[in-house]
Amino acid sequence: MSMPTSTPSRNTSTNETDFERRSLPAPDHQGLIGFLRRLLSPIAGPFYAKAVARRNRAFDRGEGVWRAPIPVISVGNLSTGGTGKTPMVAWVCKALTALGYEPLILTRGYKATKDHSGVLVSDEAAELQRLLPSVRVVVNPDRCAALRQVLSEARGSERPPLVAVMDDGYQHRALGRELDIVLVDATRSPLEDRLLPGGNLREPLTGLSRAGAVVITRGEVVGEQKARALDIALRSHAPRAVFAISSARWSSLRQATGIGGTIEQSSLRGAQALLACGLGNPASIEAMLREHVGPEGSIELFLRPDHDPFTPATVEALLARAKMVHERAKASGRRALVVTTEKDWSKLSKVEAGRWPEGVMVVVPRVEPGFTYGEADLLSAIARACASKGAKPKAGS
Repeated sequence: MSMPTSTPSRNTSTNETDFERRSLPAPDHQGLIGFLRRLLSPIAGPFYAKAVARRNRAFDRGEGVWRAPIPVISVGNLSTGGTGKTPMVAWVCKALTALGYEPLILTRGYKATKDHSGVLVSDEAAELQRLLPSVRVVVNPDRCAALRQVLSEARGSERPPLVAVMDDGYQHRALGRELDIVLVDATRSPLEDRLLPGGNLREPLTGLSRAGAVVITRGEVVGEQKARALDIALRSHAPRAVFAISSARWSSLRQATGIGGTIEQSSLRGAQALLACGLGNPASIEAMLREHVGPEGSIELFLRPDHDPFTPATVEALLARAKMVHERAKASGRRALVVTTEKDWSKLSKVEAGRWPEGVMVVVPRVEPGFTYGEADLLSAIARACASKGAKPKAGS
């Protein structure tokens, strides 16, 4: 998958039409990869559809499904690309803690590698561990094996009741679950999408019928009216689900270089900012950055494919762009910033501090979902899922 290293600088005035244009179609549909996907779709599409249908029928019959002795909650989606799963997984874990349970995160670990001790690590796992330092994060493509291992280690423990939260687990049906939370990106409606390889859907829209909760994300990008319209349109496809609409928000800003610590979000006002990230859909973070720098500031984009490794060559290109941004900011008397995500900072943190241009601050926003409506219904669904397995919260919670 290839994407341009950067895009031209633009004024910061918010333009909803521009966000929609930039977020559709998905990056995988651009360039040579996109051309090949569209070319092969008429041939490969029917075979993929039959394979997905056959697989789902088997799981519907319970074939190859392991039901764990503890509650399992899955956070996933119908499509490829980013829908905001990581912040939602963190939110679910915080909700479980508040209810008196001990969350455990099971993640596949896309492009995972082994650390010095032989333990699998990944971008998402590192991000989740920073967001939730007291929660155990287990990386293993085989979520059943991972949970069995954890349960064998936890025997005899007097800790709060354990609840497994499966990251990107909607299609990982070998592990049974008490609740499926499905995220739908409002900027990429599944109603207007197709199955892989011609589109981005991992399974047909009929798969949404398994959902116990549907959360429309990216509400801050498309606006309340369009998010609600999508919510209404999807309800017939998920008749058993509770619905909610979320908008991402920055709860804090961390200064990743220099003296560290947190900085006021108001300090971004009027800044010359370079957004550097490798996301499936960067529309949300771009929208929020535009809002924070305001019309008197400006932003430039250094966009990479999702899960980009930030190779030495890419880092060199980023540092060169950061230097150019600093020079322009200095000439106009503005502050120069590089804004990146927690996931991308997992790789960029390895860049020696002295290599960043002097006078450029690297900041990492902490993103949390804020709900327009449906939060109470979602919390109730989580509580019911835990109770359905007989799990009782810790006394006093």
